[in-house]
Amino acid sequence: MSFKLAENDYVWWPTAIEVPVDGGNTETHQLEAQYDLLDQDEYNELVDDDIVFLVRVVKDWKDVTDHNDQPLPCTKENKLKLFKSRGYIRLGFLSAYHEAVTGIKAKNLQGQPASGRKGRKPRNRKSTN
Repeated sequence: MSFKLAENDYVWWPTAIEVPVDGGNTETHQLEAQYDLLDQDEYNELVDDDIVFLVRVVKDWKDVTDHNDQPLPCTKENKLKLFKSRGYIRLGFLSAYHEAVTGIKAKNLQGQPASGRKGRKPRNRKSTN
């Protein structure tokens, strides 16, 4: 099968939100979100504002509820409310987006997700001594 460059690239990707809890720990909450994988030019335009970026790239979600445990529809208003509410929520969605766009799961990353070499694990090189 040949590789086909898609006009639009949407992908459902697991998203983990690390919610802070007493004692300096976090509790992991899992959901799935559909992301629009941007081309580099659009990514560069939006990346400096996390909220604007996430409202643009998150197209849908599953397993997100309001405070009454009712499903929260993925609308622009609800995305703004969610992404403005807490930094750890934005971090979870941003990390998942970067995993999806690179195809690399977080466990393989070292440091912050990125599309450049800094975000990838360095290769072990054999010594030539």
